[in-house]
Amino acid sequence: MKATLTAIALGAILASASHAALAGPTATTTQIGTGNNAYIEQTLVDPTAPASATIIQIGNNNRAGDPVAHTPGIIQRNITAYSAATALISQLGNENAAAIVQDGTSFPVGATIQQKGDRNSATLAQTIVTWSPATIIQTGTDNVAALDQRGADTFFKGTQEGSGNSMLVRQYGASHGGARLTQSGAQNSIVLDQQQTLDQTIIEQVGTLNSVTATLQALGEDNKATILQVGTGNTVTATQSGSVTYDNIVQRGNNNLATVEQSLGRNDALIEQTGNANSAAIRQTGAGTGLGNTAYIRQVGDGFVASITQAGSDNHAGIYQH
Repeated sequence: MKATLTAIALGAILASASHAALAGPTATTTQIGTGNNAYIEQTLVDPTAPASATIIQIGNNNRAGDPVAHTPGIIQRNITAYSAATALISQLGNENAAAIVQDGTSFPVGATIQQKGDRNSATLAQTIVTWSPATIIQTGTDNVAALDQRGADTFFKGTQEGSGNSMLVRQYGASHGGARLTQSGAQNSIVLDQQQTLDQTIIEQVGTLNSVTATLQALGEDNKATILQVGTGNTVTATQSGSVTYDNIVQRGNNNLATVEQSLGRNDALIEQTGNANSAAIRQTGAGTGLGNTAYIRQVGDGFVASITQAGSDNHAGIYQH
């Protein structure tokens, strides 16, 4: 039965990779077993067709690159005129590690890392790219994911299901972009650092002992963050700066803490907490006449503490405790 399931899983992954790949330079590596290592490098200058690279590993202790040593399992460089590139690493097993690097590009690229098993690690980096989505999906325990995107029109989707997960996301210099981050399980942690990334970011955590630290900086508008936590012992620390910022934090559970700090332009912040012993604080500093701040804290439960501090003109504040 196990061999049959493995064959079915391999067939599904190969079919998906075959469907995604278009005519052009193609590289595929498939490994079934334990202790394997895989590496693909593609360097393309003005190719006439998109490139694709795929690594599939089914088994234990496999590696597609080394995230700690920053050596990728798939590296794609110089993806320029009339071209694009896609990279896929799929691992089914325990203690796997995967890394993808796409750089020196001026046309769209896409990258996906899928891991199912225990103690997986994933690193994904994209540099100088145009509309280049990235995806990391981890199912299991003790997973770690890291993303570094530098360029224009980048978007990241990160999903972790299990306990002890951690996610580090950096997005710099994007005219549009953002992230959708989801964690379900216990002891999860997210650190988000966005600079000049203009679009909405959504973070959702379902479980216990989760925490979010988010820093968003942008010169233009649409600097938006929405954070939802369902569980106990959660913490959110959000810092935003830009001409227009918006923070929406919702915590449903016990012992939650939320802190928001917004500066430079017109700021909007909402913290909503449902549970016991929650605390919330908002600090806003607008700049210039007409660039006002709006802050609202809503708490439903026992033992609340709420604080709002605003500096500037045209400010609005509200606190609701019930």
